[in-house]
Amino acid sequence: MKRLWLLIPDTLDFGELPPEQQVAINSVFGQYVKPMPGTVPFEGLVICDALVTDEFDEPTMRERGIDWPIVGQWMQDGTVLTPPDTQALRARVPDAPDTLIEPHSFAGWPGVLEVTP
Repeated sequence: MKRLWLLIPDTLDFGELPPEQQVAINSVFGQYVKPMPGTVPFEGLVICDALVTDEFDEPTMRERGIDWPIVGQWMQDGTVLTPPDTQALRARVPDAPDTLIEPHSFAGWPGVLEVTP
């Protein structure tokens, strides 16, 4: 399993996507929350915190027209695949303290942030 932080339009409803995109998402997404709890929209985008299968492949998703920017990606053992974009996160955490903390996590997943200014 992988954990992803994606920037997606704040008004996006997955049910309104074309059927082929819904199938692609459902084939790799296990669980997700949108927006990530503890975050707010900024410039029309929210962070979607998702657990996906190991088969998640960014180029394949882009081929299907799903080109949401990945702003963090980790394996379940904590291995960093895409370092967290702390600027994107900080813009969406209201009143972010100097030490940025992870506003949400899934049970059993290691913390992913150890960021200070």
